[in-house]
Amino acid sequence: MLRHLVSAGALAAVVAGATAGCASYELIENVSYDERNGERGRLDLYLPDPRPAGDVPLIVLIHGGGWRTGSKDIMNQQAPRWAHAGYAVAAINYRLVPRGAYPLLIQDVFCALGFLESQANEYSFDLDRIGATGYSAGAHLAMLLGYAAPTGDFEPDCGTIPTVRPAAVVSGAGPSDLTLYDDPQAVTEFLGGTRAEVPDIYQLASPVNHVTADDPPTLLIYGTDDLIVPYEHAQAIDKALGDAGVDHRLMTIRGAGHLLNPGADLADAVFPIVSNEGPEGFAATLDFFDDVMGQP
Repeated sequence: MLRHLVSAGALAAVVAGATAGCASYELIENVSYDERNGERGRLDLYLPDPRPAGDVPLIVLIHGGGWRTGSKDIMNQQAPRWAHAGYAVAAINYRLVPRGAYPLLIQDVFCALGFLESQANEYSFDLDRIGATGYSAGAHLAMLLGYAAPTGDFEPDCGTIPTVRPAAVVSGAGPSDLTLYDDPQAVTEFLGGTRAEVPDIYQLASPVNHVTADDPPTLLIYGTDDLIVPYEHAQAIDKALGDAGVDHRLMTIRGAGHLLNPGADLADAVFPIVSNEGPEGFAATLDFFDDVMGQP
């Protein structure tokens, strides 16, 4: 386990994010990257204001929600922190289960990346400095965006297939090996059946099975007491990345859960710091992107 140390600059950005309503950034809402899917084919752009003279690194934020719920709107507190730190941000929607069941919602994420690539000149995105991050199901999709290719099942049919890939990935409690689950409803509905019924799809949808030596540097943030994404997922992707020789770091937070941390009673329960949306996780993520892609 590598305990990621947080710089003073990253902590300052967290403090700045707490007052993001006063920070200066440009918000462009509901940009359509795939008109066919209405609201689910839209994204929000958060741009530094004033915009830097040169190209800016881009962070792709992917919301969680068990592949069935959630939207880009839940990123409206985290995203301004990135813009305040000098990054451009794209918070994306994608089709949800059941409409977006495998492989459609994965195709959507690649479609969004292809659209952002096509808009690089318009918004001065640096295509060599794209970071992908999310929490839970969003982290699962961020890992696939970083490790998989937009081919086969994952090839989007929206006309904007990306030729670029993320330069860095951060997984906040992301499911990395879907075969580790004992057929919970969220997974079977997403993948269209149980492990016994569609074993090949479980393999294809698992980020661990797409890891190769040329994959982008990765930061993994996981809690030891997560009941929704058990710590075995951290161990599985940590091993896969290590075996392939991919530069990666594992940030383990002892006692942290997924939605709530365990306590003596419900009155003591608190939201988890393992999330890359929480102060410690966000600061570590910012440090990581700064280190890998270069500070804006």
